[in-house]
Amino acid sequence: PLAMDGQLLVDETYFQTLIRLANQRLDENLARTNRLWMKLKEAFSRCAVAAQELWVLVCAQLHARSVKLALEGHAWLDDNRKMQRLAGGDEKGADDDSIGLPLTPEGVENLKALAETVEEEMAQREPVVEETKINDQADQAAQPAQGSKLPKRQRPPIEAANLEALWRQGSLRLTQAELPLKSRPAPASGLHSGAK
Repeated sequence: PLAMDGQLLVDETYFQTLIRLANQRLDENLARTNRLWMKLKEAFSRCAVAAQELWVLVCAQLHARSVKLALEGHAWLDDNRKMQRLAGGDEKGADDDSIGLPLTPEGVENLKALAETVEEEMAQREPVVEETKINDQADQAAQPAQGSKLPKRQRPPIEAANLEALWRQGSLRLTQAELPLKSRPAPASGLHSGAK
């Protein structure tokens, strides 16, 4: 015992040292508990992401940087998954230079709504062939020649893309695809191997 009948049995300095050490251990345990909760939340959130439908916005590599900036500006880019080159397929508009950008559920909803709006407007209008040819020529002029990629330092600054305009041109599409999760570095565990 440290005290009996209201009287300290040990010296005041010893008692204060004991309290300081006990408080330090409580703080260490609190930090460990918080790290455990953080890891559990992270693990369960990844499981939840894996369980829901995973959508990506597909665009040409030429537009990928500006589309990514636009998605980030709207907070529609899923930060838990990596963007990645997608293999060409049978789908309309698919080519070898397609990039898949992972979307949040909110981004998917908004882009589906945009797609429906554009489809309704296009159904009400007659197709304009001349405009399509002009847009195709402008896209080809904007693309650098094969094998002549500019180094990053010489590239012009990229601005966020106009998603609606790209969608209307047919340069964007939604598809379901599983993209890999980003690996997050593990924080230091804080466990000490030696005795104090």
